[in-house]
Amino acid sequence: SDDAQAQQKARAFVNSLHFEEGNIALGDAKAHVDLGSDFRYLAHDDARRVLEDLWGNPPDDEIVGLVVPRTPSLAEDGSWAVVVTQSHDGHVSDDDANKIDYDDLLADMKKGTEDENAERKKAGFDTVRIVGWAVPPRYDASNKKLYWAKELDFSGTEHHTLNYDIRVLGRDGYLSFNAISGIGSLPQVRAGMEQLVPRVS
Repeated sequence: SDDAQAQQKARAFVNSLHFEEGNIALGDAKAHVDLGSDFRYLAHDDARRVLEDLWGNPPDDEIVGLVVPRTPSLAEDGSWAVVVTQSHDGHVSDDDANKIDYDDLLADMKKGTEDENAERKKAGFDTVRIVGWAVPPRYDASNKKLYWAKELDFSGTEHHTLNYDIRVLGRDGYLSFNAISGIGSLPQVRAGMEQLVPRVS
């Protein structure tokens, strides 16, 4: 069947990736993540292959890497992965983080997504609509981490997508850990992210 063929193709693709284990330097090595036995890592080139070739996203050169849980495999249903990106937007103070108006933020994100849709359409990609918060934002000042999750609706897919984002604020910018999955995987993703993020230093 077509499904079985697609599954086989996905498995072959995943087998061609170079997974790294252990303690990984992220970005320009100011941050590390200790993957433990639950996660594996794909560096920039393989990360882009997964996002662009396996999942059909537009090219994005800002990606640092991809953190992938050992189970489920990327080739299986219910799979999810964490896109790591780095921003050098400068220091965000506790005060700034506490002052974010999340309704404004959501409105800005919706507008930004709408603006990108014209480009996406032109390039032959599905357009995307932000449905709303899947998990409302919160800022954890003691750990300098900002959490939120968005529910997304991609044209051409019947199920909604989850983007579960944790930003680790540093002295000269932040690292973003953005878990991507189907909306139905929210409990697994939330549990996995709560496990992963304390391992970032």
